[in-house]
Amino acid sequence: MKTTLVLVASILAVALATLPTSFDARDKWPKCKTPILNQGRCGSCWAFSATTALSSRFCIESDAKISPDQVLSPQYLLNCEHDQGGCGGGDTLKAYGFIKSSGIDLLSCTPYTSGESGQTESSCPAKCKNGSPIKVFHGVDAYSLVKGSIQETVEAMKTELVNHGPFSVSFVVYRDFMEFFKKSPKGIYEAKSSAALGGHAVRLVGYGEESGKKYWLIANSWGTEWGDNGYFKIAQGINTATIESRRVTAGRPKSNEFQAHSNHVSPVDNVVIDGGFNKVPVDAEILEIAKFSLSDMHNNGTPVESFFGVEEAFTQVTNGITYHLKLSVVKPNENGPSSVNVVVNRSPLDKLSVMSHNL
Repeated sequence: MKTTLVLVASILAVALATLPTSFDARDKWPKCKTPILNQGRCGSCWAFSATTALSSRFCIESDAKISPDQVLSPQYLLNCEHDQGGCGGGDTLKAYGFIKSSGIDLLSCTPYTSGESGQTESSCPAKCKNGSPIKVFHGVDAYSLVKGSIQETVEAMKTELVNHGPFSVSFVVYRDFMEFFKKSPKGIYEAKSSAALGGHAVRLVGYGEESGKKYWLIANSWGTEWGDNGYFKIAQGINTATIESRRVTAGRPKSNEFQAHSNHVSPVDNVVIDGGFNKVPVDAEILEIAKFSLSDMHNNGTPVESFFGVEEAFTQVTNGITYHLKLSVVKPNENGPSSVNVVVNRSPLDKLSVMSHNL
């Protein structure tokens, strides 16, 4: 038994020695900064914690092919995962498990509405809010990082964060937590003796040390006006407010899904016209055909093709990932019909899809 204990201690010491002394996921993966959101009046922190953390991981594992603005929908979890408490609270481990087994759509598909009402919908959505089909993403795992001791858990948390990106942590919110960050938004919180207000789930994004105090860097879900632009620091290694023993959970994305999703045309939320270099006039009829074409391509999963237009106008569609559209207006002869060809590019050099319609 003594030999085993020495071996475990040695392995732990080696592992800790290989980890950086400070770490910030936003610096390691600058293209995958999942935004700070606001849960509002709904006790949906568990859904925000799981979806924003897993959104970061989808971006990281896809090498930023999936935009950090393409956030998984916490509202979908609230509406569809019926064995959780909705706005009354929930469990991040169960949330990751649900995403693994059932999948989840995007915030752009199922927008967050419970923040104002404080209530969830009674049924799971059958299609996106704009009427387009739901495309679901899945996880492949759901697991806890809590170990036998606080030291082991801290090491496991750091290792997980450095290697795989943000994940969920939970802690007890005491009254002095609220008071502390009103006065010191950039300070390091250490729980003092005060009344407990309840539990809270958040997203761990980093760790470090300031003035001899080790801390965890955390993204909250109370908007950017709270704390340090939505982030805060809490003492590390002493189980402050049970943060290293309460609920430390993670999930991993299904890696073969992001390529399939990124190769399909996004549903159309908004088309903004820019006449392009040739300043081709784009009237309302052409705009409607562009919208129809894009919706058609999205619904049918139009494959990659190449196309060379005659006259060009450029548009931009914003829906999670930004796509660049090229409208080519072709007139075969003076009296013949015109056609509008919509070419969708994920980047200026990356042609994605083509669709034609007669005018």
